[in-house]
Amino acid sequence: MFRSRRENTPDSTKESQRLPLRWALILGAAGCAALAAFAASGPVACAVTAVTVMGGLHLVIE
Repeated sequence: MFRSRRENTPDSTKESQRLPLRWALILGAAGCAALAAFAASGPVACAVTAVTVMGGLHLVIE
């Protein structure tokens, strides 16, 4: 009755293979930025920086 959309989109497998690499890049960049913010300002700046960088990169890297 209903067909899966995955059959019609050959790029779905390519996207699922890129997903772990994408999040590794996002988490690595957020970790580096958070470490720098922690050294400069403390734990609150660390958390805010990490969340901001992760959210920004998640939107940019699609």
